[in-house]
Amino acid sequence: MGAAAPAACHCNDGGGNLLGQFEDCGQTGLECGDSAKADHGIEELQDGSIYEGQFLGRERHGRGKMVWANGDIYEGHFNRSQMHGQGAMQWVHGVTYSGQWRHNELGPAGVMKWPDGRQFRGHFIEGEKHGEGRLMWPDGRSYTGQWCWGVQHGYGFVAERRGTPHLSHWDSGELMRWLPEAELAALPSVERAQAALASGAVRLLSAQWLLDRPEGFVLPRRRDLPVEAFVFAEDAETLLEKRYGIVVVSCSWLSVTHPDPHGFHTKSLVKYLTKHMDFFSGFEDVGVFWDYASLQQTPHTGDAAGTTTIASPRNESPREDADKLEELRAIGLEALPCLYGGKKTLVVKLTRMPEGSSQMPYDSRGWCFAESTLSGIVKQADQCLDLGLAAKALSDDGLPWEDFRDLAVAGRHPPLLPEDMAHAVDRLAVTQGNDRVLICKMYASFFAEVAGSTVFLGLANSRPESGGWGDTEMKLLCRALPSFTSCKALSLANHGSLSKTGLKSLRERLPQLPQLRRLVLPQHLQESREAHALQKEWSAAGKTPEHLVWLRRLGDAGHQGRRTSW
Repeated sequence: MGAAAPAACHCNDGGGNLLGQFEDCGQTGLECGDSAKADHGIEELQDGSIYEGQFLGRERHGRGKMVWANGDIYEGHFNRSQMHGQGAMQWVHGVTYSGQWRHNELGPAGVMKWPDGRQFRGHFIEGEKHGEGRLMWPDGRSYTGQWCWGVQHGYGFVAERRGTPHLSHWDSGELMRWLPEAELAALPSVERAQAALASGAVRLLSAQWLLDRPEGFVLPRRRDLPVEAFVFAEDAETLLEKRYGIVVVSCSWLSVTHPDPHGFHTKSLVKYLTKHMDFFSGFEDVGVFWDYASLQQTPHTGDAAGTTTIASPRNESPREDADKLEELRAIGLEALPCLYGGKKTLVVKLTRMPEGSSQMPYDSRGWCFAESTLSGIVKQADQCLDLGLAAKALSDDGLPWEDFRDLAVAGRHPPLLPEDMAHAVDRLAVTQGNDRVLICKMYASFFAEVAGSTVFLGLANSRPESGGWGDTEMKLLCRALPSFTSCKALSLANHGSLSKTGLKSLRERLPQLPQLRRLVLPQHLQESREAHALQKEWSAAGKTPEHLVWLRRLGDAGHQGRRTSW
């Protein structure tokens, strides 16, 4: 015999009546148990509330509509009789909410509107504005930034009606200070990055989200990405404080309007992130900074000149919206020194180019050179990886991160004086005329900060097969060294291309490092005349002879037998 046809069933679970088409459970009327199922039904609660929609057994499950006795209405998804998933709520007093729900609580993200015209778009916890979000008033005023339990808390942008947004700092709903661009630039680089992340001027992509993208995925610009593509602002701030918690992309754009129009770079990045997430399994997610998706893109940075159409908010012209995007982008750029040069982030350099590409290679780009130089000043060697050096290993799914790291660790540029950076960038390609000014400003602020505070300057060559720096690089380093007034230890190990001429340049600069107490140099220079003179000067200055080390290779005595930048 075939399966029994669905039979009409009128069930009562003590809280109300269920009316609908249920599978025949072998019982009738009020005795029908939890095995009853219905694709669609109506539940009338004892207080007069009514649910109409899908069921799983005796529970509201799937899509449905709930009308409470007091007039409140919810329409959306249910899970085991709880509002869970996407849904919209309309309260009898006129407030509405549309977005995500979790176990009868609105959030984590959605839009709430009030009868007076106010609107909040952002994150919620337990029904309160919490995390990142934007509150807009009907007269055009807005606040975009951090919230904590319903009030402004942290960094955010305040905009008057049709005006340019201004960065502000709040504490439990109280405005603490305004942060104009000049004041923001005076903050330490870490605080500038925190402000940019907290306020939303910089958004970090979710590594987990990127790993879920299909083959051939092409990254959209920031404004076209869904909210789930990004880590929450509060999580981004936390990741900034954790070593390897943020992966920062440095790459040569493959077209004028898009860094990766065919997904070439994205494919390499996703392969790397797979290894990164497998090795650093303590992270639930990792933030990814890629300028195109993380910064606000203006008509000049994300679209072809003359063809851009900007979607403007109500009552704002495209020009006003563009001005706001320029302001947000300027604040986002203040985060770059910390993201590329800070001690906690990891930089991946996408130096490989598609076959037949006519675009400028990585080493010919001003931005790439600056990003690479920033990442080589205070980071450990394994926090700057060149994926182009290990392209074949990148495709080896069985190769763990630590083995891949040893193949991909990038050679570093010597720290440069800001004027030397300016001279270098003048010879390199940039997309826009003012890029050189931005690069030099960014580098100069970071150099001044770290040069005065760095105690251990680890500049060893981590790629022995490359030969490391020669006399030209040493000359540039020696110009910068006097700025490192707090430096107590300096490692230049494994630079096999360095000659006695470079060592002489270093000797002449060492008296300008009054705090220096430990110096590591390549062993091949140990028997030179310059080396003997240096040893005498070192001892004459009252420094411990054993702290002048001539190292044959990384891993020799005093280096604990492991690969390191020190």
